[in-house]
Amino acid sequence: MNMVRRQRRLLRRHASGASIILVAVFAILLIGAIWCAFHFSMVEGGSTEVRNVVDAAALNVSKQAVFIKVPPGPVYSELADSSGAVGLANINRVWGKAYLINANMQSMQALGQVGPNAAGNAEEAFQAAQQCNDDLAGALINKDVLDQFFNQVANNRIARMLNSTTVQTNQRYSWATAMVNRGNESNLQMYPQQVPPQVGQPTNVSVAGNQYVAGYAPFQANNHTFTFTTFRLGEMPHLLGDAFFQQNRGDLNPIPNARNPLPNAFMETGHAGEDLPNTAISAAACSLVNPMRTYTMAIPHAYVRITFANNSTWYFDMKPVANKQYACQAQTYWEIKQLPLPPQPCGGKLNGYASLGNEYSFPTLWGVFSSLPGDHKQALVPVLQRLQEIQPTLTMTQLVGIMTNTPFDPNCTIYYLYPTYRTPDLTDPKIIGSSANSLQAGWLQPNGADGTPAVVMQEPAVEDTINKDWENITGGKYPSGQHSASVSGTISWTPGTGYNQNLGALHVARQTQCYFTDSP
Repeated sequence: MNMVRRQRRLLRRHASGASIILVAVFAILLIGAIWCAFHFSMVEGGSTEVRNVVDAAALNVSKQAVFIKVPPGPVYSELADSSGAVGLANINRVWGKAYLINANMQSMQALGQVGPNAAGNAEEAFQAAQQCNDDLAGALINKDVLDQFFNQVANNRIARMLNSTTVQTNQRYSWATAMVNRGNESNLQMYPQQVPPQVGQPTNVSVAGNQYVAGYAPFQANNHTFTFTTFRLGEMPHLLGDAFFQQNRGDLNPIPNARNPLPNAFMETGHAGEDLPNTAISAAACSLVNPMRTYTMAIPHAYVRITFANNSTWYFDMKPVANKQYACQAQTYWEIKQLPLPPQPCGGKLNGYASLGNEYSFPTLWGVFSSLPGDHKQALVPVLQRLQEIQPTLTMTQLVGIMTNTPFDPNCTIYYLYPTYRTPDLTDPKIIGSSANSLQAGWLQPNGADGTPAVVMQEPAVEDTINKDWENITGGKYPSGQHSASVSGTISWTPGTGYNQNLGALHVARQTQCYFTDSP
């Protein structure tokens, strides 16, 4: 009996020991599971924190990228912002002006009116725009600058679940860039009438009833390729999906025929926790840039010039005997003085007089311009097109009104049609007219148009009703002979590229023929 009891006690002791071991093992496993779960939750939470920080930091890069700027150079200085620079917000304005200059050059080629400096001016305009573009492209991939924008947010947001570490950018790789929304609108509005009729329209899209130059859709003018950057209307900077970004990367999917197009999207990888064993976590984010600013394609500092010149030719018996330029106001001229006459039929000496410049007896530029017969609005068609490169909504009626409101100065033969602005960014042009003696534009440089002239209108002759002549014969058989005065005009147009501000020159040449005889 005692042996049985001892054996039972031994069995109970062994069972108790085994239970203790099992409990210990289970406790250890439970602790391990709890630790693993805790560690997993820390890593998962840290991963979420890192993703949130990277998203916020990448979005800040897209917001701050518009502040990366470069000098525009003298050709595009009027398009610079208040800091005197060009960035993503206004680079399309630079390309818009460059395009119009080259479109004007192409138009001049089609018309056969290319001057000796026109081709070089258009080339310089394109190269200056490309240089500005290339400088900006280089600045936009500057890793130090982009990292600074990234860290402005990342350094202020720590990954608390990763031992309060900060998120850092990847120092081994540059930022990736992309050109997304290809073929959508840029932030440059355009009007078809701004483009010379001899040139095809640039690639454009219609949004909300307005036309915009298309972004990342290369087109040509004057044998140069122009590529604008897409910034969709009303779209704020935001994060992009990785797959969409990768599809539009410039290095993986370049834009055909485009030279160094500017990116509008960025991607970076941020990481945290490298100082903790087995807890390094990284995340990538892509973001879209949009300056939220639109402009109208234009050459802001530009003008059209109108000049007047007058000449008179004096004839006796249909042979020229005198030539005289006359003023832009009514005056009496005595250009045939004591001309000996043949004995037959009259004899004596001829004195010839004329009242010239009566075609300028109007108080306004339009009155003087249209003082002779003919459709003078037709002569203004090329003028209107060029002025629409400054103020695209300008109409022929408004142009005539501007010239009607421009006082005519009889002491001045040069007039300008040019814009005034109230805003410092030159976005609200208002065309006005002025004589060269009354200019109110400190920026205006009185350069010649770089094309060659062609006649756009002939003003038919008007006899003895505007300019008149008379004669007096002394010592002859008759006091006077037959006489008449005929005034006509030729209006010619010299196109300009706008490179040197001059978009074109309209020249009005009035000619008066004064005829005299000794026949009664």
